[in-house]
Amino acid sequence: MTTGMAATEELLTILGPESEQIQQLVRRTGYPLKQENGQRRYGPPPDWGDAAAPGRGCEVFVGKLPRDCFENELVPVFQRFGRIYEVWISLLDSFVDERSWPTFAGFAGYIRPREMLMELQSGATF
Repeated sequence: MTTGMAATEELLTILGPESEQIQQLVRRTGYPLKQENGQRRYGPPPDWGDAAAPGRGCEVFVGKLPRDCFENELVPVFQRFGRIYEVWISLLDSFVDERSWPTFAGFAGYIRPREMLMELQSGATF
């Protein structure tokens, strides 16, 4: 685990264009944010410990997010549907669509994906 100044420098290299808002999110929630193997990963919760990751029914795929959409916009939306375990953005799938990238949200418990999907597709969320 990286701490102190090294952690701050590492965080600054992965934040993206809205770095101040993302820094505020990370400070407020205490969730770690890291980038490795072509993925940005926000989570798991700081109090999760060594418990196993949530299982089936706790994860959703969100496709075609614009490339300027980051955790500072995604987390508040996903939080409306349950406690977030992890949000990850795949940065390597540009061959699918140059204007967007796939994103996954994992929740700490079971969610109702159809209800979430209907609300997100309504356009009222963003």
